[in-house]
Amino acid sequence: MRSVPGLVNDNSLIDQYMNRESELQVGVIGFNLMIPILAGLIVFSIVGVLGATNNLLVLCF
Repeated sequence: MRSVPGLVNDNSLIDQYMNRESELQVGVIGFNLMIPILAGLIVFSIVGVLGATNNLLVLCF
């Protein structure tokens, strides 16, 4: 393997790019995990509100 001039300097750039890419992947994974949790909380709160109003209606009538 013959070393090409300029490749040694590019390694740091490649490392920076890989680090940035891994950070992006972690962010995307966290975002993908957050969406179902938020959706679950929203659905849970809607079901809870509907259940509470349903109980109130049953109590009223």
